[in-house]
Amino acid sequence: MLNRRETMKAHELSAGVSASEPLSLFVLKSLLHPMVPVVTLALCVLAWGEPQYGPYLLIGVLAFIGAADVLDVLPLDAPPSRSFVLSSLLDILMRWLLLVSFIWALLVLAGIDERFDMRVLLTWAVITPLALWCGQLAAPRLFVRARRARGRRRAVIVGATELGLTLADKLSQSPLLDIEVLGFFDNRLAARLPEGARDRVLGRFADLSEYVARHSVELV
Repeated sequence: MLNRRETMKAHELSAGVSASEPLSLFVLKSLLHPMVPVVTLALCVLAWGEPQYGPYLLIGVLAFIGAADVLDVLPLDAPPSRSFVLSSLLDILMRWLLLVSFIWALLVLAGIDERFDMRVLLTWAVITPLALWCGQLAAPRLFVRARRARGRRRAVIVGATELGLTLADKLSQSPLLDIEVLGFFDNRLAARLPEGARDRVLGRFADLSEYVARHSVELV
């Protein structure tokens, strides 16, 4: 059931991942940032004719782990405004600089910095934040198109409360989740329900299982 904790998660979709999110969205938000540095490193190694194993594999592992922590999850629900576009680029640049500096410091302390081709590392350090930025801007549009092709998921909420109304609004307003909230189930009389939920009650708790089966509801 959708409770207070999940309501707060739905309110903070842009900052993290939610229990109501489909697996594909969870994977995209969690793995895009860590995977981009690994892919760009592999491309740089290929472009400069360096071997793809050995020391560069170590950098790839460090970049994956570090990006997952430093860059956080992908903010797919952020508004596509000009201020967001610019601020996201600056944020990525600052976080990437921190991560690259940390990785380089580890290589120097380990005494293996001379085993790397500086052309590879410099190229990687320059193109990766741009790739991260482009991916961050393109991912929401691509995901929305993919979700629309598959159709919307249906949901009902148990408990016609103020928290339930807030959750319903958040779920309905997120194009990435692509969830249609059909209504609420509650045992209370209409006079005791919040005004915005009175005309959206689908039945009592005892009617829930039958309604879910009959209307192909995926989320409760």
